[in-house]
Amino acid sequence: MRRRAITSWLRRRGWALYLALVLASTLVQWVRRDGAPRARADDPSVKFIDMPLMTSAGPVAGRSMRVAYRVWRARQRGAGLGPGASAPAEWPVLLIHGSPGDAGNFEKLAPLLQAAGRDIVALDLPGFGRSDRDVPDYSILAHARAALALMDGLGLDRVHVVGWSNGGGVALHLADLAPARVESITLMAAIGDQSVEGSGSYAFEHGKYAFGYGALVIAPRLVPHFGLYPSGSARAFIRNFWDTDQRPLRGIMLGLRVPTMILHGRNDFLVAPRAAELHHRLIPGSRLVMTDADHFFPFLHERLAADELGTFFGLVERDLPIAGSFDLAPREPRTGLAGAIDRGLAWLGWRQWPLLLAMVAGACLALRAGGRAIAACAVASGSIDIAVACLGVVAAGAWTQRHADGAGLRRRLVRPAGLAIGFVLLRILAGLTAWPWFERFGAPGLAAGLAVLLLVGYVMPRVWTWESRQRLKAAVARVRHHEFWPAKVFYAPLVPWLGVLAVRHRGAMVFTCANPGIEAGGGMVGESKHAIMQGLGADPALLPTLLVPGSPSPRARADAAWEAACSDPRLGGLPVILKPDNAQRGFNVRLARSRDDFERYFEGYQRDVVVQKYHPGPHEIGVLWVRRRQPEAGREGFIFAVTRKEFSFIEGDGRRTLRRLILAHPRYRCQADVFFTRFRDRLRSVPGAGERIRLAEAGNHAQGTLFRDGADLVSPAFEARIDAIASGFRGRGGAGFDFGRFDVRYENETALRAGEGLGIVELNGTLSEATNLYDPSRSLLWAYSILFRQWGHLYRVGAARRDQGVAPLSIRDVLRMSREYYRDRPGSSVSD
Repeated sequence: MRRRAITSWLRRRGWALYLALVLASTLVQWVRRDGAPRARADDPSVKFIDMPLMTSAGPVAGRSMRVAYRVWRARQRGAGLGPGASAPAEWPVLLIHGSPGDAGNFEKLAPLLQAAGRDIVALDLPGFGRSDRDVPDYSILAHARAALALMDGLGLDRVHVVGWSNGGGVALHLADLAPARVESITLMAAIGDQSVEGSGSYAFEHGKYAFGYGALVIAPRLVPHFGLYPSGSARAFIRNFWDTDQRPLRGIMLGLRVPTMILHGRNDFLVAPRAAELHHRLIPGSRLVMTDADHFFPFLHERLAADELGTFFGLVERDLPIAGSFDLAPREPRTGLAGAIDRGLAWLGWRQWPLLLAMVAGACLALRAGGRAIAACAVASGSIDIAVACLGVVAAGAWTQRHADGAGLRRRLVRPAGLAIGFVLLRILAGLTAWPWFERFGAPGLAAGLAVLLLVGYVMPRVWTWESRQRLKAAVARVRHHEFWPAKVFYAPLVPWLGVLAVRHRGAMVFTCANPGIEAGGGMVGESKHAIMQGLGADPALLPTLLVPGSPSPRARADAAWEAACSDPRLGGLPVILKPDNAQRGFNVRLARSRDDFERYFEGYQRDVVVQKYHPGPHEIGVLWVRRRQPEAGREGFIFAVTRKEFSFIEGDGRRTLRRLILAHPRYRCQADVFFTRFRDRLRSVPGAGERIRLAEAGNHAQGTLFRDGADLVSPAFEARIDAIASGFRGRGGAGFDFGRFDVRYENETALRAGEGLGIVELNGTLSEATNLYDPSRSLLWAYSILFRQWGHLYRVGAARRDQGVAPLSIRDVLRMSREYYRDRPGSSVSD
C-alpha cells in the first residue's frame, strides 16, 4: 500500500518535483560558475595572462579574457622567453592541444623537448582547461588569434608551432596570420582539409555538431545533475567544431611557405592516414613522417614524437632540406582477397556521404546484423564517417519498423537511439577485433572479427529495452531447442539419408508412389482436404465437411457457408471451422462464430474453402499410420507415432498487458510474433487476474501448440480403430492409402484408448511427419531417429506401390505443383 501511495503521489506531483530539482541544479551550477579559471596551488607551472577577447574577426573592443598556459624552461632567463645569446637558433616551441583537451595533454612530451634545450609553452585554448570558459567564439581561427596574443604577451618573437589533432587547424591559421613569427609548424595527427574531415561535407558536419550541441549541452540542462556533469567542457568541445570552418584551410595549405612536418600514425582512427597523405600533397615542400602510432602522440608515443620533432627542428634551424615522405612503418601491398578489400575501402574513402549512407542502409536491410558488422569495419578503417554510418543504420531500422503494430512514441524513440548507441559500441569493438585482425592476418582475420561482430551485433540491439531482452532470450531458446530450428537447418542431416534411401529403393522420388488414392504425389502439396475426407468414408469419427468452391463472389460464398453452418445438421451449428481446401501447417484456419467472421474470411480468401464441424476437444493428438509389408492379425498397418498436442493458455494477473504476458513466458515468447498477429487487436488489453486466454486453436506447432510424445496413448482398441479407418480409404480410382497422419480430437484419454469419442479433423499425406519429434523433453538424437525411420517407411511403401505399377512424380512435377500452390496464395499464415 505504501508503494502504491508513493507511486500515486509521484504521478500527481512528479512534474513539480522535477521542475524544482532542475531549478535547484541550475542555481548550484550558477553559483559554482564552472567558467571561472581554477589554478592548482601545487602546480606553479600554470600561469595566467590577460588578453583581448578574440573572435575570428579579431579582438573585441573593450573586452578581455584570461588564458592559462604552462612553461617548461630549458634554463634560467629573464622575463622573456626565446633564444638565448649562447644558442640564438634554438627557438621555443608552442604546443597547441586538440579538442577536448588542455595544456596538461603535453605533460609527457614537453619535458622530453625541454631536455633537448628548448623552452616549451603550452596554452589552454580559450574555453578549455583553466582558461575562461565563456567566450563568444571557439573556432580555430579565434584560437589562432589568441595564441598570437599569447606570444605577444610572453615576448615570443618566433616559435616552432606543434598542433595536435584539432590544434593543427590553429597552427595553420597562426602560420597564415603571422608567417614571419612561425619558424615551423608540425601537424601532429592533425585535421586539415574539409574533404577528409568526417563525412567530407561542411553542411553535414555542422549538422552533426548541431545535433551534438543539443545532446551534450542543451539536453543535460534538463537533467538535475547539480554540476556533476561537465557542461562547460562539453560546450567547449562541441562549439570548437561547430564554430570552425575548415574550408579555408586548403587555400592556406596550398600557399603555405613555412616549413611544415606532417607527423601521423597509420593506426589513427580519428584522423584517417589518407588525410595526412592529402595534406602532404597540398603543402609545398612539406615533410611527411608516417609511423606505426595511433592518434595519441603526446602521451602514448611521446618519445617517438620528441625524436621526430627534434630532428625536424634541427633541420629547419640549420636551413637544411626537409621535404620528402618517410614511412617508418612500411606495409607491403596485399594481394588476393585482402588486396581487393583494401582497394574497396580506399574507394569508399573518397565517395560522397549520401552514397555511403545509402550503401550502409542497403547493407543493413539486406544483411541485418551482418550489414551493421561490415559497416562498423568500414568505419574502423576510416573509410566511412561514423555519423554517416549511424544514420544509415538508423534509417534501415526505421524502414523495417515503419508498419510496426503497437509501436508507441516511446518505442519509436528508444529504438533509433538504441540502434545508434549499439552501432557506436560495435564500431569500438571492430576497432579492437576485426580491423586489427585484418591488419595482422588478412582476410581470415577479418572473417573471424566479423563473426565476433555478428554475434555482438545481434545481441546488442536486443539489450536496450525489456521487450528486446525478452526477444533475445527467445532467440537463445530457439537455438537450444530443435523444435524451433528453421526447416533448412533441422532437415539438413536428413539429406544424406534420403540419398541412401534413393539408392536402396532405386529412385529419389519413389516415395511419391505412396498413397495412390491421394492426388499430388500422395499428398505432397496442394492436395484437397475435402476429397481426402470423402475417401475415408462415413465413419462417425470423421468430422463432417462441406466444400465451398472458389468461383462465386465472396458474398455469395459467405452466404452459402453461413446457410450450411446454420441449417446443415451434420455441421452441428456454430461455431464451425473455415480453412482452405489445400491448407498446410494451419495456414489461414479460422474458427467462425458469427456472420461477420464468415464475410471477413471469404473476402480475404478466394480459393476453395472447407466448412467443417467444430470439435471442442479439449484434447488433440496427431497419429502417424503406416501400412505394413504384410497384414498381421487382421490389421493392414500400425501406428508409428502419436503426438500429444497441448494448446497454449496464458493466465492474466490484472496488471500486465497481453503483449507483456506473452513476452514474459519462457515458451510463448519463442513464437511471440504468431501470437501478436493473432491477437493484434487485444495486445494492449490487460487480462483480469486468473483470466485464462487460449492462444492457439489449431493443433499445429507452427501456430503455437506444444507437441509431446504420446506413445502411452496407443492401445489395441485405439490402434484397431485407426487401422480400420485408414485401410478403408478409397480415393481417386478406388486406390488406397499407405502413409499419413490423422489429426484427432477427443474428450478424454479413457475413451480414446477404447477407440471411442474420436473426432478426426483431417488426414495428411506423404509429407506429413511424426510430430512427436518436436517434443522439447526429448533429445535431438531421439528426434532424428524418429525422422529417419519415418522416411525409411515412406520409401518402403512407395517402392512397393511402384512395383505395382504406380508411376512416381518427377522433380519438375513437384516444383510445378509448389509454384502453383504458393503463387498468389491469399490469406494469413497465422490461424485463429
